[in-house]
Amino acid sequence: MSAIFLSYYVIPMQAQNFNPAITVNGEIITNYDLEQREKLIKLFDPNTKFSDGQISKILVDEIIQEQYAKKLGINATEIELLDSKKKLLASTGLSDKEFLRILDQNKVSVSTLDKFLSSKIIWKKVILQKFGKRSQVSYYELSKPFPEVATKITPKIDISEIVIPFSERGKSQTILLIKRLYVELSNGANFAKAAKRFSKSPTAKEGGSIGLIESRLLPRQVYDIVSKIGLGEISKPIILSNSAVLFRVNKRLNIKKSETKDYKVRFLTTSFKPQNSHALCQNELSESDKFSRLSELSSNLKLHLQRMEVYGTQPFINDSKATKFLVLCDRILDKTIKDLVDHKDKIFKRNLTMFSEKLMIDLRRKSIISKQ
Repeated sequence: MSAIFLSYYVIPMQAQNFNPAITVNGEIITNYDLEQREKLIKLFDPNTKFSDGQISKILVDEIIQEQYAKKLGINATEIELLDSKKKLLASTGLSDKEFLRILDQNKVSVSTLDKFLSSKIIWKKVILQKFGKRSQVSYYELSKPFPEVATKITPKIDISEIVIPFSERGKSQTILLIKRLYVELSNGANFAKAAKRFSKSPTAKEGGSIGLIESRLLPRQVYDIVSKIGLGEISKPIILSNSAVLFRVNKRLNIKKSETKDYKVRFLTTSFKPQNSHALCQNELSESDKFSRLSELSSNLKLHLQRMEVYGTQPFINDSKATKFLVLCDRILDKTIKDLVDHKDKIFKRNLTMFSEKLMIDLRRKSIISKQ
């Protein structure tokens, strides 16, 4: 990353409005701060509209978080801030000079960007320090059954494209053009007009529209890209062997269907209620005893084992109409190691978010916030 990204774009003094807008525990948020954050949000998320109240709340929360972090002796180091900037640039596909030019065009100072990134770094460090250990996922949490969830299937999708071959401008100039178009289109420029002007695909005459087609008919690479972007959003530039491409998702037809996750279980049945189900499992089962898939068991057994806690005991009536006691010794998701790790990480992040929200409620309640 060159030094230019670390320099500051200076907005002319007459354009700045440093009048106080809000005070948070004695610390001032100016109208300039609010204007800068609004511009930064529009730059990153042009499709979402934020009210003045929402932008004010974001800045107020950041001030509260920074004040709390300062009490704990937590701050963002230069290395952490530089790493955050590198990740941001990597996500945009732009060079530091191109990104700085976009900040300039949108009248956003680099100091505003630094403050935004620093606040994210600081609060993450606060939450990890205070709640990291408590958010770790236990074996019990991993073994808890999931409720049925609805997954969306996308049988049909309406997309548009811009295809610019290297043969016309050369590879380097074409890549610069496609990156420029990506930024402009993401900020609300007309996709159809850009397609008619720059695209060399047969769809250019129709404003780049491919139309409504079955998702399974898309090339795998294209489907993987458009399935990850929202309606009206633009894909990041795709650099192929002889051209550069942008896609826009116009419409999806969604069908919902239920999906139940499967589990592997080990269990015992006894004629008596055990005094110590943990000891019983340890004595009666060995590591070599195989797991059973929950989905392959009888509906009666499945119903009980899905709801029970590990080492829990429940009476149940077996197929012979005899009353027995069911002991659940083990239950794990029927997934690969990677899926289990991903699931564990998801629960960890969910727990951190919960603790963060609870802490912010308390900090807001104790803060003195006033509008000027």
